[in-house]
Amino acid sequence: MSKVISNEDAGRILLKFDLNEPWNSHQKSQIFDEYYSKIFGRPEVNAQRIILVYEILSAVEEQLDQIDHKQYAYYSATKYFLLYVISKIMQNDEVGKAVYTNKLKIVLNTKDLNEFKRIITDILRNNIIVDLNYFLKDEKNSTFDYKKVSKNTTELQSLCMELLKDYEKDLKRAKAKSISEQWKAFKEQELANNSDVY
Repeated sequence: MSKVISNEDAGRILLKFDLNEPWNSHQKSQIFDEYYSKIFGRPEVNAQRIILVYEILSAVEEQLDQIDHKQYAYYSATKYFLLYVISKIMQNDEVGKAVYTNKLKIVLNTKDLNEFKRIITDILRNNIIVDLNYFLKDEKNSTFDYKKVSKNTTELQSLCMELLKDYEKDLKRAKAKSISEQWKAFKEQELANNSDVY
């Protein structure tokens, strides 16, 4: 069954993923007002771009139940914050950046798209959400006001930086595999499987 992505949904996800502004996730009216040309008036924005970001968001949504703080997990802005974090991770990774800048067009290949979503799921489940849960359990964050934080530019950027810092540590300690490492392993396996056919 095909999925219809509304202009509003497309604008929202591009605002978070491309423009990196998750603190505006509650501002629906801005998408068709002051942000319209910034969101949609760029040459890189096309149907493939919207599908890519939508599919990454769907991978994020599937992992929300891994967040221990259930009210925050299902608060409407949380998935957009995590989409923003994934966008930042992609921009700091060779393969991730190639996908982010449309140089690697994975939407055209279902197998590639599914593998990329699996990689994003792996990073969310085993690193980002684990660290987010620790952050939320920390006593000094016991008064975490997720509704207020979700609308605060400085606090969201600070939380994002904390998660990215922990992820970088995990990469250096080999507790995590980067997008590029996992993608390379996938392509090598695919090549080996194809050569077995002949």
